[in-house]
This record gives sequence, structure tokens and C-alpha cells, in this order.
Amino acid sequence: MLTLQDFRILKYILLPNDRSMNAQVQAYLDKAPHDFQQLLLHYSSLIHSQFDEVEERMGRGMIYYKLHSKPLCSLGHFAKHLTFFPMGTQVISDFLPRLEGFHTTK
Repeated sequence: MLTLQDFRILKYILLPNDRSMNAQVQAYLDKAPHDFQQLLLHYSSLIHSQFDEVEERMGRGMIYYKLHSKPLCSLGHFAKHLTFFPMGTQVISDFLPRLEGFHTTK
């Protein structure tokens, strides 16, 4: 298992050189269980690799991403699981056939 120091070093390896982490996001990650820290950082890096202009901040108790001033998604951790919340009606529309049988909103 990684220590907090290992995680901080890993963060600098995975993050692009021109991207610094929001202090509130860093504090949120520091409080996450170590296993979740690695996964959250990995997913965050994936989001940033796909969207150059994505904004990262805290919102509603989770890491919140905006693209061109519109909500994109959120990442969060809870006691025993991580969560990914896609935002915007387009995501639901695009995946509607695969979501049959699941409860969705809007």
C-alpha cells in the first residue's frame, strides 16, 4: 500500500507539468483512503487528458469538473466505494439503450 508521501510523489508523476491541483481538491484527496487516492488521481488524470480546458474544483462534497463553464462530471469517495457522476442530458441520451433497467434522472 502506498503511503501519503508516496501518493504525493505519484501525483506529480501523473499530472501534466502545467497543471497544479486545486488546494481544496488536494485536501479532499488527502482525506481519502489510500487505495481510493490512487484511483481518484488516475480518473482525474484521464479526464484532464481528454479535455484540455477542463476546470477542476470541489462541489457538493466531491471533485467537480466543468468544461466551457458547463458541468461535465464529478468524482467522489465514500466509505466503501468510489462514484462517478456524468452530468448533462447528452450523456444519458447517448447511453440510453445501455441504461435500460436502471433509474436515471432527466
